[in-house]
Amino acid sequence: MENGVTPDSHPGVYENVAPELYLPLVSAVMPIQDAIDLTEFLADMTKKVFRFRAVPEYVSGDIDVATITRFENFRWIKRKHYYPEHLNREVDHV
Repeated sequence: MENGVTPDSHPGVYENVAPELYLPLVSAVMPIQDAIDLTEFLADMTKKVFRFRAVPEYVSGDIDVATITRFENFRWIKRKHYYPEHLNREVDHV
């Protein structure tokens, strides 16, 4: 729009290009492992984008991943440990 391309001046562009740019990544029937993989991919890509931009890194370091489902409630998939391993035993959150 800053360059004069508006829905009124170029209706065909808005009708034809917009659907081509839409990329559905999430589905209601997506397996939980696919959702975990997609989340890790998007977080990693965001980290890498910020790494190469000349702005402060808002996303960096290790990523914690957890799921919340109807049947398992909250469950850690991957997380950082700030204390020795014997203090970070796996806990059943169900």
